[in-house]
Amino acid sequence: MVRLGVSVEGESEEIFVKKILKPHLETIEITVVNLKGGINLGGVTKELNRLLNSFDKVTTLYDFYGFDKKDGAINQQELECKISDRVSPQLKHKLIPYIQMYEFEALFFAQPRVIGEVIGFNSEDWGKKILNASNQNPEAINNSYATTPKHRIEEESKGQYRETEHASKILKRIGLVEIRKKCRGFNEWLEQLEKLGE
Repeated sequence: MVRLGVSVEGESEEIFVKKILKPHLETIEITVVNLKGGINLGGVTKELNRLLNSFDKVTTLYDFYGFDKKDGAINQQELECKISDRVSPQLKHKLIPYIQMYEFEALFFAQPRVIGEVIGFNSEDWGKKILNASNQNPEAINNSYATTPKHRIEEESKGQYRETEHASKILKRIGLVEIRKKCRGFNEWLEQLEKLGE
């Protein structure tokens, strides 16, 4: 049994790990413990070095957009490398860094109609337009603070979106299979985690 520590950014990520990721990975002999971490390079360094001494493997689930002090990183890969470079060389092999582009809520756009079904508004045409503008890639949805996936959902739902209430319900209804089809970065991360159980 592999003990995996997951350092998460916020409450919606924490709930996702508990309700969706953990049950999935436990079917392949991976025990998941999730913990909240800081989301700047200084805070992450201290947090991850501590966790790496306590678990067989450690991974992260942070938003690229919400990550403070990126130290010049301009994309997911660069930021993941910067995180990895800041942990102890002796422990680096135990770390699987992951940054979600651009926000955790991007995953909801794997099936935009479900966003509205859960929150209570018609989201199908609205979601299709957003996906068309992003070349059908949910992980490419963003071009300013006002147009992040979360802000789009909040605006379209007229402020009805509540992360802790709706996030896990939306993702559970969409399902990991569909999310993985549409969100390449997320799928690659999950594949890495699944290999730990082999």
